[in-house]
Amino acid sequence: MLLSRQEALSEHPLAFSSSPDKDRMNPQTYRKLMASDAHALFGTLDGEEVVGLVWMRRNSSLKERHRAYVWGTYLRSSYRGQGAGRQMMKCLIERARSWGCESIDLGVSSAAPEARQLYLSLGFVSFGIRERALIWEGTAVDEEYMVLDLRQQ
Repeated sequence: MLLSRQEALSEHPLAFSSSPDKDRMNPQTYRKLMASDAHALFGTLDGEEVVGLVWMRRNSSLKERHRAYVWGTYLRSSYRGQGAGRQMMKCLIERARSWGCESIDLGVSSAAPEARQLYLSLGFVSFGIRERALIWEGTAVDEEYMVLDLRQQ
């Protein structure tokens, strides 16, 4: 899974705030997160090769445990438009429901319009935009904040 994350960070630098050389995710951190019941990871495989992944965490604060946050999504471009991204997101939505969450938040880069369209089709709605959220090699992108209200579904 870590190789797919590195691929995502390298191939789509304007879609993630982390960069490959400064990424805090390592095997030890990965194992710690996966041992927690407040994190979920779903992937898409082609044979034994990971070609997509989505990460989510439930807020740990007692007053915010009703909310989950998607903090990383990636699907290799040659697999997009075939339903794999939708299936991974549906798995996350079901996990959030099993946690008792009322909503799921995420941020999507303006460099990822296909992802934004997927989120809208799943019922996410926009609640704000941070202009120039990321700047990489002279290119700036905005980040749109979206929420899915699980109480409405």
